[in-house]
Amino acid sequence: MRKFVKDDVYISIKTLNTLCCVLGLQPGDVFEYIETQEDRENILDIINEEREVCNFEY
Repeated sequence: MRKFVKDDVYISIKTLNTLCCVLGLQPGDVFEYIETQEDRENILDIINEEREVCNFEY
């Protein structure tokens, strides 16, 4: 819980597991993914770069 109080939102899977176990929650109860346009563009750029490297043809 100290991580949240200190605004350290980068937590490990182990910490998430512990938090969910102690509070009796699922990860979706703790986090909500809110996509921004910038996130979407960055993800699509990464996917397109991977396709080019692997020579995928769609």
